[in-house]
Formats: sequence, C-alpha cells, structure tokens
Amino acid sequence: MPQWGRAIDSAQVERPMRVLHLVTGLAQGGAERQLYLLLEGLDRERFEPVVLVRHATSRDFWTDPIRELGFPVIELPGAWPAIRRFWRVWREVCRLRPDILQGWTLWTNPQMAVLGRLAGVPVRLGSLRCNLYRMGRGALERWITSRGLDCIVANSTKGRRDLLGLGVPEERVEVIYNAVRREFEFDTMDRLTVRRQWNAGPQDVVLAAIGNLTPPKNYPLLIAAVHALRKREWPVKAVVFGEGPLRPELEAQIRSAGLQQHISLRGQDPKARIWVGAADIFVLTSWGEGMANALLEGALAGLPLVTTAVGGADDIVIEGETGHVVPVNDRDALVRTVERLLANPERRVALGRRARDHVLAEFSQARMVGCFQALYERLWVRKNSGARFR
Repeated sequence: MPQWGRAIDSAQVERPMRVLHLVTGLAQGGAERQLYLLLEGLDRERFEPVVLVRHATSRDFWTDPIRELGFPVIELPGAWPAIRRFWRVWREVCRLRPDILQGWTLWTNPQMAVLGRLAGVPVRLGSLRCNLYRMGRGALERWITSRGLDCIVANSTKGRRDLLGLGVPEERVEVIYNAVRREFEFDTMDRLTVRRQWNAGPQDVVLAAIGNLTPPKNYPLLIAAVHALRKREWPVKAVVFGEGPLRPELEAQIRSAGLQQHISLRGQDPKARIWVGAADIFVLTSWGEGMANALLEGALAGLPLVTTAVGGADDIVIEGETGHVVPVNDRDALVRTVERLLANPERRVALGRRARDHVLAEFSQARMVGCFQALYERLWVRKNSGARFR
C-alpha cells in the first residue's frame, strides 16, 4: 500500500530529476505531439521522465514512439470507472515518488493539485493548452482548474492573459510556446503527384487545413468560404487532414453545396504535416484553440497563413508579413482575405517563406525543451533550496 505522502528530503542529491507526466490519452493530438518533442529533447542525465496515461485506448498513437525513446509509459484502461482510475493514479504517484508532477490538459489540473499535495510531490505543474473562455465551462470550473498548483504553463500569451484574469498570480504563470521540428525537405516533394490525389491540377489553388473533425475547428466556415469562392469563379480547392465525430455532418454539408470535387476530407494521416507542403495556402477556421500546432506545421511547409483570431494565433502570425488574422466565424472577412492571396501568387510565396523562417527561429524544439528544463529547475529551487540535481 502507498504511504500517505512523503517527507521532502532537502539533502543534497546527485541523481536525475524525476518528472511524472500525467496525460488523458496519447492520440494524435497537438498536446501529445508536444509531449513527445519534449521527451525526445530532454537532457537524460538531468531528467528522468515517466508518462502516466489516465485513459488509454486502442487509438493512442504516441505510446510506442515514447517507449522507443526509452521512457516508461504506464497505461490505465479507459474502460475503468472514474473512482478506480483516480485511486490507481494516486497509487502510481505515491509509488513513483516524482520530484515534479506535470499535467498536460486543463481538466487534469484539479486532480494533480489534490493528488500531488496528498502524495507530497514537491512541485505540481499544470497546463493551459486550450482557449479557456471558449470551452463551454462555467467561471467556477475555470477557476478551479487554476488553483493548488505551483505553476501553470500556457502555450500562448493569450492563455497567460486568461489565467491572470482568473486571479492566478503572475509569478505562477509561465508561457512556453509549442514547438515544431523540420523533418522533411519540402522542395523534394513531387507536388503534382500529391495534388492529383486531391483532384487538383496545376491551375488550382489549394487551401489546406489540419485538425480533428470536431466543433471547435469550425469546418463549416471553411466549407462556406470555399462555396463562396467557387461561386466567384476562383479555381480553389480544399483538403482537410483529420478525423472525428463530425465527418458525416461535414460530408453532408459538402454534398449539399455541390463541393464533392472541390473539398477532400483526407482522414487521420501521420504524414499530414508533410503533404500540406503541396498546397498553396494554410487555413485555420477554429473558434477554440490554445496555440494551434496546425499553424506551425503550415508555416513550416512554407505556406502563407490565414487564421481566425483565436488562441495564440497572434503569437504565430505576423499580420501582413507571414499571413493574415481574421475575426472568428466571419465568413466574409475570410473570403476577402483568401481572395487577395488568390490574386497574387508572388505574395503567397513571399508570405510563406517568411512564415517558415519565423517559426524555425521562434518555435524550435530546442527552445521549447530548454524552457521546460529551466522551469523545472527554477521551480525545484524555489520549493527545495537545499537539494540539487545533476
């Protein structure tokens, strides 16, 4: 049986710092990819990560890649009732005795605060990786998710402002941007072959989007924009990489608008961030984001960005230099902005080149990993000034 808490040993120690990462699942989501990039880049002499999956399912994609890095992944079956899962998380936290307990979703923050305190975990680190005020939750629930933690990491300046608005002390909020990693030379891609799979010819301008087929991604707005552009006789097509519960509804909307030959839902594809390099413009139509990894991937592929003013969009997009930001759910503004890019191919290329340079400089994996490592050590020193690690 686990002991009820543990005393903090302030003696000097020479060992890696154990960080227990608490995640809901390891599907092909943005937060999960960021966790992988962090683990891949960590200094293994200084840090010893363990991943605990609260709700493991057969759809989890990142489990094997993380294990291939040499790090343990503990999976709790998703079919378990909530009380059993809560108890097992508690047992694992006590057994592993981490120096830092880090959560990766907003709604695990309260559980981390309670279990981490009861188990005597020295540092409890939460996350805000979504648009806090567009989650359909009440003010009380938003407040609860920000309490009882030593620090909350927001992945955008918008997230930081939201947390400060809830009354979280400034010294307990840290902004660490998401990261992107260059894995493929897009110039070597056979763009024509890829575009033929989308039913797009050399004369077509292709809009690309990446994201699950869920309400916050707001794909009806993309469908409406493509419909309006086609009515104005622009040779535009769209490809969407992602899967989700709204597929039947979106397919029906595409059929109703007569766009079956112009909008392609490509499903879940781990190489989506590569294939988008064959498109011409990257579009994000969401009404709910924290910092969209999809925008980083679109920029990395050298595409100009057109995004709604959501989450961390203004951290990624420099208006008029790397792309454009339009109001949320404003079809006319989206159509006008895309039209300007459709009419100016040279400007599309210039914006895309600057977008790629910007994300490579400001959103690198090395920078993100370095920020987390520095934060871990700073929080540890703040709580336990007598101990040290490698």
